Amino acid sequence: MNLFAQVGDLVESAIKRGAGVKDSGAMLPGQWRYPGRIDALLLAAPALWYAQWIQEYFQRVSLR
Repeated sequence: MNLFAQVGDLVESAIKRGAGVKDSGAMLPGQWRYPGRIDALLLAAPALWYAQWIQEYFQRVSLR
């Protein structure tokens, strides 16, 4: 998950660079820390969901 979180951070930086936005913290005034925390979840959350889904699938298959 750490790898996906780091890649998510890089993807969010690339999106900001492509949009010409210097700081995404302006989206939530007074909450400047949250966009920095959310961008890591950009890829880590879906990766965790798929990992759990695959684990549950293999647990069901092995019980048969």
